[in-house]
Amino acid sequence: MIGRVAGAALVAVSLALVAATHAAAQSPPLPPCPPGSAAPAPPQVSAHRASVGSPERLVAGRPISIEYDDPGLTVAVQSTTGPPGTVVADDIGSLATLTLPAPGQVAMTADYFVVRDGTCTFPFTYTLDVQPGDLVPAGVGATRGFSPRGGFRFTKLARFGDYDGLKPAAGLVFACDGAKAPVPLSLVVGVERRLARRPTQASPTVRLDVPDPCTAPTKRVVGLGVRLWFVSHDRPDEGERYLALEVTSKAPTRWWARFAQDVRPLGSLRFYTAWKPQNGFYPKGWVMAPEAGFERARCRRPPFTTGLGFRRWPLPPCPRR
Repeated sequence: MIGRVAGAALVAVSLALVAATHAAAQSPPLPPCPPGSAAPAPPQVSAHRASVGSPERLVAGRPISIEYDDPGLTVAVQSTTGPPGTVVADDIGSLATLTLPAPGQVAMTADYFVVRDGTCTFPFTYTLDVQPGDLVPAGVGATRGFSPRGGFRFTKLARFGDYDGLKPAAGLVFACDGAKAPVPLSLVVGVERRLARRPTQASPTVRLDVPDPCTAPTKRVVGLGVRLWFVSHDRPDEGERYLALEVTSKAPTRWWARFAQDVRPLGSLRFYTAWKPQNGFYPKGWVMAPEAGFERARCRRPPFTTGLGFRRWPLPPCPRR
């Protein structure tokens, strides 16, 4: 009986503390206490990433949840303040969700008050160890039959390419777990129809920019015989993302795809594609070959079992030595 009464009293006090915190959040903020006022002990602080199932470390640019707890149930927090650039998503006193602008030992300030008869607030400071977010891993590859729904994987192109009925594509895939840094991605594709020339910075280009690798929605850019994709179907803190290009032009073309995160290169792929219709024994399909194999095939026909050797593709003459 005594245990039940004590438990009920503890629940009542806890509910009163929560109610006081919410009331303080809804009512006008209390003013600071006069200098020299006796300050009670501040509440305990715990911080963790707001993303469910994400790593424990705190990451700059991603939501952080800060919770305050007073074992004595005598004080409550009114508000939380961070350094310049802090973005507060929610602050109800005992729980605050915010985003910090930069990594390091970040000084935070909270104003707290006495629950029962508090008429003013006392400030206290603490430090959070905020780390930089993870960057998207480098490495690009090629595939066939790219689809925003998935069901494919990027691999290395064979020396003289391959031949297939599905459209050529190239790109990279990465996972989001709430720890990826909010550093923008870009995909720039150079196009060259004059097959004797390599794509350069001066070649016509099409570009796709992604402001945030995990929170940006699915996006597509179409132009110059290619579709550029950024695919994001999941929550910001989970699932895979694709940054890819899908060739749609049937004309013989040389491509130069450059993937980057801000100024950091993630990979570059130079390749050749062309399409031919059904012709007797030969089915319709596409060839996709790396630039090195394409250049070698200009001077010497590769084996029949390879992509460039399976059919007679339009190739420029062997360059003069």
